Amino acid sequence: MLKMIKITIKNKKADSRWLSPWMIVQWIIIIGALLLISYWFFPGFNDVRVKEAEKMNNVLLNCLAKDFSISEIQKDSFNIFEKCSLNKDLFSSQQIYYFEIIIDDSAGKEVRDIQAGVNWKTECLYQKENNKAETKLAQCFVNTLYVLDKKTGLKYSVQAITGSNQK
Repeated sequence: MLKMIKITIKNKKADSRWLSPWMIVQWIIIIGALLLISYWFFPGFNDVRVKEAEKMNNVLLNCLAKDFSISEIQKDSFNIFEKCSLNKDLFSSQQIYYFEIIIDDSAGKEVRDIQAGVNWKTECLYQKENNKAETKLAQCFVNTLYVLDKKTGLKYSVQAITGSNQK
């Protein structure tokens, strides 16, 4: 038979508490439910570096594809940071992001190569070739887009390699 334990608090009148085994079971269920819910909503460390690299990749490719002109891009005065509204400080001094844009013509000849940030190309290509994400390396995203020059109508391949090492 279940016994009830009486808990009395000294120096208080008209206050006594009964602690039954059913109340303890209820407390265990409530505490277990709270722990389970907190585990579902806060599963631990979320690595968003791949998503950051993918987002930056999409921003760069969409920016370059809009009104694509190879003659404009080949100029020495071409500034990808101004054209794509990127913060240059994130790539130069903070060194948490990297991108490389490789533009090839239809014959496969490299026309232009634009880089910014710490060069993580080797790590990025290693992870892509092995189809494996290394947690200690920068997380990368590689994508290729084919565009037509708005002036000449020639087809170009624009490959963007982007990486994020923001922890």
